[in-house]
Amino acid sequence: MESLELKILLQKIGIIYNPRKREAKKLIPELQKWGENNLKEIYLLNNKENSFINDIDLVIAIGGDGTVLYALQKVAKYNIPVLGINTGRLGFLTTLEAKDFEKNFHILERGEFFVEKHPVLELKVIPKNVTYYIFNEAVLLKAENTPLISFELFYGQESITTSPADGLIIASASGSTAYALSAGGPVIFPELNVVEVLSICAHSLSSRPLLLSFDREIMFSLPRRSWQVEIWIDGKQVDLIGKNERVIIKKAPFNAELLFLKDWNFFKRLKKKLHWR
Repeated sequence: MESLELKILLQKIGIIYNPRKREAKKLIPELQKWGENNLKEIYLLNNKENSFINDIDLVIAIGGDGTVLYALQKVAKYNIPVLGINTGRLGFLTTLEAKDFEKNFHILERGEFFVEKHPVLELKVIPKNVTYYIFNEAVLLKAENTPLISFELFYGQESITTSPADGLIIASASGSTAYALSAGGPVIFPELNVVEVLSICAHSLSSRPLLLSFDREIMFSLPRRSWQVEIWIDGKQVDLIGKNERVIIKKAPFNAELLFLKDWNFFKRLKKKLHWR
C-alpha cells in the first residue's frame, strides 16, 4: 500500500450504489445537488459502459464493502480512486458513514483526504486462459458432491501440499480483514506485499495460514480427476475447474485506489471497525 495526496481536479464524479439499500438511494439527490452547487458533473454509473467510466475523476460507492468491491472491479484498472460511504454493517473499506456524509462534503471541496494504493491479485485459469482480478479474496471451494479436497500448491518451483478441507481462501492484505479474518487468519498491514493462503475447515490440526510474497507465482492444481472446484472472487462465483485445469495467482499490473480522510489511518480503522479498545 502507498499513501499519497490526491492532486487531480475532482470535476467528474461517478456514483455507484447498492439499489437494495434505501439509505443509499436517499443520498443520490443530495450528491447531485451538491454537484450543481459546486459545478461538478455527477454521473450514475451502475449501468454505464466501461468506455464511458474511464473519464471519471472519482467514484463514490454507496453501500457496504460489497459495493466498494463492485466499484473497484469496474474502475480500478483505469487508476480511478473510490470513496466508500457505508450504509451496511462493517464497511471496512469505506470512509464515511451515510449519516455523516452530508456534513463532510468539505473533504471533497478542500481536498482533505489521501489515497491508499492497495495491491490487486490476478487469477488466471489455465488452459482456459481466463483472467480475474482479486481485490479482497479468491475462494477455491469444493463443488456439490465433491468430498474434502486437497490442492497441489506450488510457490514458484517449491511444492506445498495442503490438508484436506472444504476449500482454500487466497487473500490480499485488504482481504485479510474480510472472509480470511472470520476463518482464523491474521490481520495483515496493507503495506505488506503478501498473499495469504488458508484452508476452510481443514481436516488436520496442523493446518495453518501461509503468508507468501508477491515475488513468485502461486499455482494450484487438483490431484484427483473426479474433483470439481468452484472459484469465487470477492463474494461471487465466477468459474468451475476440474482435474486438467490449474489456477495461477500473481500481482496484477495495477492497484486499487481507496480514498480516506487525512486522519483515517489503518490502525484507527481497525479500532473502530473491530471494536478494539
